[in-house]
Amino acid sequence: MKNALDWIKSNPISAASAVGAFIFILVFAYVFFILAPSFRARVVEENGKQANDLNALMRASVELPNPNPNDPPLEISNLVINQQVIDYVQNVYDTVGRQSAQIKNTSLDINRRQHENFTFVGRRVFGNPSTPSATDLISATEAYRNSFLAMFKDGYPALNMPRIAVGLPPTLEEVTADLDRVVYEYIDSVGAESTGDLTQAQAEELYQLQQVAVMEILKGRAESVSLYADVMPIVREASDTGTPGAPGTPGALGGSGGQTGGSGFAEYSTEYPFTIAEWAYSAETPALDELWEGQVQIWIIRDIMTAIMRTNSTQVPNPADGSVTYQPLNVIEAPVKRLISLEVIDGYVGLHSGGGINTVAGTGTGTGAGVAGPGGLGAPGSGRGGALGAPGGRGAMPGGRGAMPGGRGGLQGGRGGMPTANTEDDGTGGLGATPEPVAEVSTVYNEPAVATLPNERQAIIDSFHFGPTGRFSNSVFDVRHARLTIHIAWESLPEFFEQLRLTNFMTVIDMQFRDIDEYNALASGYVYGEADVVEVDLVIETLWFRGWTVPLMPEIVKKALAVSEEQP
Repeated sequence: MKNALDWIKSNPISAASAVGAFIFILVFAYVFFILAPSFRARVVEENGKQANDLNALMRASVELPNPNPNDPPLEISNLVINQQVIDYVQNVYDTVGRQSAQIKNTSLDINRRQHENFTFVGRRVFGNPSTPSATDLISATEAYRNSFLAMFKDGYPALNMPRIAVGLPPTLEEVTADLDRVVYEYIDSVGAESTGDLTQAQAEELYQLQQVAVMEILKGRAESVSLYADVMPIVREASDTGTPGAPGTPGALGGSGGQTGGSGFAEYSTEYPFTIAEWAYSAETPALDELWEGQVQIWIIRDIMTAIMRTNSTQVPNPADGSVTYQPLNVIEAPVKRLISLEVIDGYVGLHSGGGINTVAGTGTGTGAGVAGPGGLGAPGSGRGGALGAPGGRGAMPGGRGAMPGGRGGLQGGRGGMPTANTEDDGTGGLGATPEPVAEVSTVYNEPAVATLPNERQAIIDSFHFGPTGRFSNSVFDVRHARLTIHIAWESLPEFFEQLRLTNFMTVIDMQFRDIDEYNALASGYVYGEADVVEVDLVIETLWFRGWTVPLMPEIVKKALAVSEEQP
């Protein structure tokens, strides 16, 4: 023991090293045999979980948005999320956002094109912060009347309406006069005194000559027009005798006994295809909401008639600038043969009206005689012209032309089926909230069915109650329906539908047709050619983007359309 202590004293470093080595061996043994197994087990467990998660992520398939929104999403497997993937997804969403904005702006431009500054908008009546003068209102009323004439008559280039050569078959008097000429010429050629002096053979030859003459005069008229329609009014001076039709009927529109002061009044036949607002021939100045509805009516009629004009034309491209010139076809060759009626249905779809299909009878009343059936006039004062048939039916058939000015029927009837969330205001301002009372109430539009509409950042819901597209008026665009009845070559219907779409996003949402006996039509003077012609009743959906219409709207119309104050 003494020797060991002496050695330690003599070799302290060696002794300390030996002690340290012994302690290290003890610690190593403790760590290796006691702590290591539990640590190793923990490490294996955590690494195994991470490995399993990583394997699951690598085996999973994910869908990434396609840079082309028309193509399906991209499905990718064995993908590890990294910065490159994040950048790719961000780029895709940025691209979709730019394309969405471009589509919105392009659609807005197409919808606004040739509408914003024509007819009587002109920034004097609409879109002008100052109150329009009486002169401006009178000029607007005159422009409204002239817009109908501008489609068929020279002298109104500023109104920017489509031009169509229209006419009717020769009258009985014209045909009779031509046949009399044939008879006189034939009798003179054979040296007879009268038809009683003709032989049997000569009488048969004269009959054949008369047949040829009738066909020539009918064909000559058909070759001079592109569309059959009774569109030209008879304008008589106030001093002329005769009683104009009652206001609100498709007869003469002259207010009470016609305009005074020698300005005359317009008289329209019962076959006139358009509905002219009563205020257009009234001695009183029209209200701004009446003028606005008249402007919208002209816009819709203009677009539909433009589609008819283009359908009845051949396109001649100009190689110099890529433009297209429309060369009209005569009615024998043209697809659309005859315009029976074109009616703009009252009210904004989803706000004041159910539109042209699947709606109930209107409850509006008025002083004018409405039209409630196929070509028949309703009882005076009924105002039921806007009445529509049961779901799936045509309701008021064209020829009757729906609610006549003054009746305003049919505005309230369309509210059935409007998507509502609650009948009381829940403070959210959503669909179905109770409208706030307004100081100035429109006499043209009923109180809207909603208090506020979703803003542009909210999804627009569909309601197929109003038609197969599911569209109704919202904060982005308004929906208006029109009813059109025409005679058209059956095989050309797709071509006409395409022209409606190309003109201004118009869609046919309802169609019913009846066969036409071309021989009966010919007996009435209508030459349709060799095509198989049908009579078609169409309900046409038109869209009007609020991005450009709201700045033009009078305040009374904005309130009637539930336009948000935040909307530009």
